Amino acid sequence: MGRLPWVRLGISLVNWPRGIGLEIDRVENLGKQGIMKPDETRMKPPPSPAVNSQFSKALPTLNQPLHWEMLLLLIYLVLCSGSASLSIRAADMSALGVLDCWGACNKFRSSLSSEPEDALLILARSGFNTVRLRVWVNPLANHSEGSLTSVVAMSRRAAAAGLSVWIDFHLSDWWADPAHQTKPAAWLGLSLSELILAVQSHVYEVLTAVKGSGASVRVVQVGNEISPGCLWPQAGEPCANSGSVTESCVSNWPALGALVGAGLAVSRERCPGALLAIHTDLGNRGERAAEAAEFFYSRLDAVLPGGPFQYDAIALSYYLQWNASGPAYEGRLASALQAAFPSKKLLIAETNYAWAGGHPAGVWPASEEGQLEFWRATLGNASGWTGVSWWGGEYAGNFESALFDAQYVALPALLQGFTPPFSNS
Repeated sequence: MGRLPWVRLGISLVNWPRGIGLEIDRVENLGKQGIMKPDETRMKPPPSPAVNSQFSKALPTLNQPLHWEMLLLLIYLVLCSGSASLSIRAADMSALGVLDCWGACNKFRSSLSSEPEDALLILARSGFNTVRLRVWVNPLANHSEGSLTSVVAMSRRAAAAGLSVWIDFHLSDWWADPAHQTKPAAWLGLSLSELILAVQSHVYEVLTAVKGSGASVRVVQVGNEISPGCLWPQAGEPCANSGSVTESCVSNWPALGALVGAGLAVSRERCPGALLAIHTDLGNRGERAAEAAEFFYSRLDAVLPGGPFQYDAIALSYYLQWNASGPAYEGRLASALQAAFPSKKLLIAETNYAWAGGHPAGVWPASEEGQLEFWRATLGNASGWTGVSWWGGEYAGNFESALFDAQYVALPALLQGFTPPFSNS
């Protein structure tokens, strides 16, 4: 099919629902690969008045019939008003290499009748453009999915599938979340200055290796759900030798700023084109999410060595099952945060919804269709957000909020999620 002659959006009848975003990604990737010169991706100077006059004659007026391709574009823009702003469309697939034995026992496929293939290829075809990968410092041998080796291998697979990567530093040997911010075993007993050096060395090593894999680093996240701080003190350690801002370490914000700032500084040096994000779980505070986020990020901005401009994005977890107010609140939350932090981009770093079993967390049933409707509602209310990431997409068979079913077949939320119509409910 022919493409629109008057604007380079690359929309065809086959891929028009997501053609705009995919074509922009293609242009960005061409620039990064050196195929397109950097200045060719920028907006050209406005044409002269004469050219403007000639161009305006080619556009339809109210008295002229509307070209069908223009009508399709207008319909797309109306239906996708929320999702159009999402330049980062991600899924956390950290454990994929372990689950598919690095290809040796792969069962993931797009339908029951199709052959197994790399799940990342299915994501890429369905409109995703980024893979989120968690990093642990020295994980247990039976949990190698967060190891440096695994992260580099997954980054290489992402690059082969045409996907960028979102690196998620947990700053721990194991899960980091609001209830667990355990120091890596090798970092126990370190002073604050030694801890800062350890963070810098860890971030430098990982990002250097990821870049060496050929992957394009789109987001770097320093800390995972650090609402209560990170690198908590262990028994006998003082608050001052940690990044904790829990009730027992409530005056320790400068130490948190120093530790997070150290990771951000190295990230900026290693990946100058990446979006640097600070991730908290504060989207899970119901109608008080905006208030809670404003408090945390204002306090952090005040103690970062480089000030508030040391990072680019506020990243929030947003789970209905953990008390998030639901997709309809997204727009109000975005407006409040944009007013409070006008220089920051906004990311939903983690969200998901069950496709089977359990009890539904929202108005949609825990079914394949319910999961799809939740995802479409999330995307439909995403105006003001730069990116969104689905958590646990790879856990087929044993996780009810995965993007693949028990037979490792891609679910409708994966295959159709970025196809309108979207819901604003």
